[in-house]
Amino acid sequence: MAIKYQIQVVESERGWGREYWQEVFDTYDEAKARIKEINSKNTSIRAPDYYMQADDTIEAIEVK
Repeated sequence: MAIKYQIQVVESERGWGREYWQEVFDTYDEAKARIKEINSKNTSIRAPDYYMQADDTIEAIEVK
């Protein structure tokens, strides 16, 4: 078994709702960089019609 690092992402579009998914990375640093990449685009003080957001939590998981 190997250890991978998982993050939770949400995509939201006004009128269409939300979709949630997980992304898995080989290293903690890759997962952290992806969170930063996604969340760096959220610069508006108001929620736009469309946005993506990554939760700050990085979960270590075992995979086969």
